[in-house]
Amino acid sequence: MSLVAPFPWFGGKRRWAPLVWERFGDVGVYSEPFAGSLAVLLHRETPAAREVVCDTDGGICNFFRAVRSDPEKVAHYADYPTIHQDLTARHRYLIRWLIENASRLEDDPDYFDARAAGWWVWGISLWIGSGWCQTTSSFEKRPHVKAHPGGSGISAQRRTMPTKPSDKIPYIGIKNGRRGVQETGRTRDDGRKRIEPTEKMPLVQPRGRAGKGVSAQRGARPDLIEWFNRLANRLHAVIVLNRGWESAVMPSVLQHTPTGPKPQVGIFIDPPYLQDGRSELYGSDAVGESNEVALASYAWALEHGDRYRIAYCCHDGDVDVPNDWSKTVKSFRGIKRPDRRSRQEMILFSPACFADRQKPLGF
Repeated sequence: MSLVAPFPWFGGKRRWAPLVWERFGDVGVYSEPFAGSLAVLLHRETPAAREVVCDTDGGICNFFRAVRSDPEKVAHYADYPTIHQDLTARHRYLIRWLIENASRLEDDPDYFDARAAGWWVWGISLWIGSGWCQTTSSFEKRPHVKAHPGGSGISAQRRTMPTKPSDKIPYIGIKNGRRGVQETGRTRDDGRKRIEPTEKMPLVQPRGRAGKGVSAQRGARPDLIEWFNRLANRLHAVIVLNRGWESAVMPSVLQHTPTGPKPQVGIFIDPPYLQDGRSELYGSDAVGESNEVALASYAWALEHGDRYRIAYCCHDGDVDVPNDWSKTVKSFRGIKRPDRRSRQEMILFSPACFADRQKPLGF
């Protein structure tokens, strides 16, 4: 049975996972240079002999390391009600913690902090939009409150909306029977209004359910511990790196050194997409590196596509597809091109992948 990450992640590739494993087959080494929610890795219940994941986001790496080593302690700190003041306070604390521990997270692949991990997964499950614990941009927002009673996390039983006195409370109106939020902002130099990612009211609908991920199951402590224990069992041998993406595709990491055994390798590359036609969503956007990372990782994939089974994700039209690579394109809901046509998501497979879909082992 496949697993899902206990936090929401924009751009997660869970829907691509079955196709990826059909094209990869039973690889001996598996690598995700851009970890995110690990949707593809978690879809496969039986691990490869060697699995390496990497992300420059210290919060992601710390969470997976902590839940791998001490799942019950992480669950203890993740089981917490929806309180706006605490969301703001923990957001600020975690930014400081990530800055202070950046070198330790990078240098020691076994280092983790269970409290920081629990607070991080609790907060990201309540946060609206981008900016959660990004050390490049300290945003402050109100927690997300989900409408329906279901969900995949811990704060859904919260019945009242947390409030905070503020002079930046946006107007809340009713449209098509639903509450909407008009965000506060200021005028840009060109005269158009710019939305400031500072304060937002939570979306409140009947029953007042809150958040996603772990925060949709508020009060379901035994289920959360069971969930985290299952994740710990699946991740127990996974190497979690907090470095640049190149660290996860080095020959020594992939066991493809000149004198090594050279097992079959599968690499799932899901970098931040090119920024043309979309708003900022990733930390690399804020520092202007998204396009550089996307194109550099694609160039690396093209260079090594005959040697490794590689899947590369992007938007249709972002890159030129070589004749010996195959592609699959699907609609990508929620993002529009500047000319208002819907974006489509594309996944490319290197020549080393199975040409026909195979039933992989380990499921």
